[in-house]
Amino acid sequence: MTLATYDYWISLLFDEAMRNRFIADPAATLRASNLSEAEQRRFAQLDPTGLQIDARGRAQYLMRALCRPYPFTTACLGTASDVPQRLRSFLKRIPSVGNARERTFAFGAFLDELVCDNPWNAGPVVVELVRSVLAFELSLAKNAVQCRKAVQRGQPPAAIEKYSASAAKRRKLVLPAFMLVAELPQSFEVLANALGNPTPENVWDRVETGVNLDFHRLESVARGSTLPVTAVARAQILGVQGVRGGAGGVAPLIHVTHRKMEISGRNGEIFSCIQGDKLLSEYPQQLQPTLRRFLEAGFLALQR
Repeated sequence: MTLATYDYWISLLFDEAMRNRFIADPAATLRASNLSEAEQRRFAQLDPTGLQIDARGRAQYLMRALCRPYPFTTACLGTASDVPQRLRSFLKRIPSVGNARERTFAFGAFLDELVCDNPWNAGPVVVELVRSVLAFELSLAKNAVQCRKAVQRGQPPAAIEKYSASAAKRRKLVLPAFMLVAELPQSFEVLANALGNPTPENVWDRVETGVNLDFHRLESVARGSTLPVTAVARAQILGVQGVRGGAGGVAPLIHVTHRKMEISGRNGEIFSCIQGDKLLSEYPQQLQPTLRRFLEAGFLALQR
């Protein structure tokens, strides 16, 4: 297979508009290509039904994988019309994007473009809400990548510990590694209720079918009483599994998840004051119960 043949085949699989033109009029579509006559004859023998089935299966697999890190952003976009087709248009970029990690980040940038295009024709408050959600989900994806790299270097993040009262009196408070803090205009719990509880596993299928995705409910959340929250997340390693590669080597499959928590209000400054230079008892008295709660929940740690 020549490079031109390969590129044309990839385009047929991932460029929906081109594939539809090919199926409607193969001869005209092939004449407009840069393929040789022999290559055109081979493509002319393609079975249109088989091509559609193959392309559909690949698209489903890839779209589910691409949307998995961005369930809430994808669900928000799914409340607009014609979004499944617009999301699938990203597949045309697949050949120019490298590995799965790069595809994840490229798709995140693509989602931001789509959100900024305002497919709902809604007010700025909706766009701002969805962009803040996307920013947090993209941060989670990047944090997971950094966590995996640390494991590969032999520096896995410390496990979440339960500290004794005596340890909290003797050791200084620190921020755990791979910890994220973000202030959001609305709670994920409120947004989940409005969007029918999207999950990484089901969000693409729901967007394709439009199941329980209503723009008016999203708009009500965005325009409702401002209930900002501070979202915190800490990466955890669920396990490392060896996967045998094509050359016989074993590559680790590192499972990363995030423990998450929300607190009412814009409280990011609570975490910015943790510098690893104070005991819990040395912080303002009114702040100590909140810090103790974060420590017990695993979102603060004690210096070793």
